[in-house]
Amino acid sequence: SITFENNIIVMAPFWLNDSLKITGNYNLSDKKGDILAFSDTFVVSHKMIDLKSSINIKASIDGVKTKVDGKVTIMGGRVYLDMDKKTFATDSDIIIVENIKKRKPNPFMDNLMLSIIIDTQKPLVYKNADANIKLNTDVVVQQIGSTPLAVYGTASIVNGSYYRFQEKRFTLKDSLIAFAGVPSKPILDIMALYNSINYEIKIQVTGDPQTPNLIFSSIPPLSREQILSVILFDNEDAGDSSSGDDMMKMMGGAMAKSALSGVGIKIDHLSLGTDGSMEVGKKISDKVTIIYSNDEVSSARLQYDWNKNIKSNIMTDGESSGVDIIYRREF
Repeated sequence: SITFENNIIVMAPFWLNDSLKITGNYNLSDKKGDILAFSDTFVVSHKMIDLKSSINIKASIDGVKTKVDGKVTIMGGRVYLDMDKKTFATDSDIIIVENIKKRKPNPFMDNLMLSIIIDTQKPLVYKNADANIKLNTDVVVQQIGSTPLAVYGTASIVNGSYYRFQEKRFTLKDSLIAFAGVPSKPILDIMALYNSINYEIKIQVTGDPQTPNLIFSSIPPLSREQILSVILFDNEDAGDSSSGDDMMKMMGGAMAKSALSGVGIKIDHLSLGTDGSMEVGKKISDKVTIIYSNDEVSSARLQYDWNKNIKSNIMTDGESSGVDIIYRREF
């Protein structure tokens, strides 16, 4: 119910889902007012998330200006969003002009000042067949006028969380994801452990999602190439005959194939070069694979496997074409 007296509008307590109490008042003379939202326990149940939180938020109106501040404490919850449907960081230097829409004036957003603290009492949980990750947050979400939404603070991964990749379990130690404004460009400080039969391998990820730095170490000590060989092939032998760049290419290809298969894109050949080159291919029969190569000169080739030792490649790149016969034997 709403009452009106002496130019003041008063909203009696309004309950959302019987748990979030909303009250408010607004003075028509000086155009000022407040809206309060409070809940000891507010439950959101959705196909993407189950969340229980306490809420204490105040919105103050002063003429055309609106200021919203307060705090949301996550008391526990579980995320169901399918993380396998991944998106990939894009180059911020690339601007697609046709995607830029002329912004229409929005008086409310242009005069909005938002500052909400979000922290956790109990961690958020993301769990599926390949992952069990617990995350605590302590961040501030801010927006001033029509500027982009900014996030400051940290999200911490709880020790013991894990992720499986190609049937290998990587256990996460206490790790941090730090936000310094742009939500899609956090600063990473993540430590993961992988225990093989003979080695304990540590992988530290620093930097940002677009240009991460990977630092490998092991007990007993192995070279970087040998560590990657253990992760890929369960032994260190391949690391003695392959360069670190080759091993990273294979590692990147394996991870990218896993990511693409998660969004329903089935590919049979993928090779990522450290120089930015890429090969992607699809089998069209048991013996025939079509491969596209994105290098200095883009090319396509048809690969035919005559048997396990002999294959032929028919290649064309717009400048030339050719045929290779390849004989391969393992010793």
